[in-house]
Amino acid sequence: METVSNDTIKFNHGELAVSAVITTISCLLSILGGLVLIWSYYVVPSSRNTVRLMLIALTLADILTASGYLMAMVFDWTAE
Repeated sequence: METVSNDTIKFNHGELAVSAVITTISCLLSILGGLVLIWSYYVVPSSRNTVRLMLIALTLADILTASGYLMAMVFDWTAE
């Protein structure tokens, strides 16, 4: 079995596949959770305050970060 190395740690393709699946699931859950927070901000008018707005800004940043990781996983899977 072929291994991937960075001079200190060696991973085989099975381990890399498991890591990719875990990363993909984590990204999808992060995006879903962020969308639920944004949805709740707009559906529940009593929760609209400055602190909640800052939380929404952080949520948008998290969604963008998770989307970037998800795209990297997709591009990595299609490259093989």
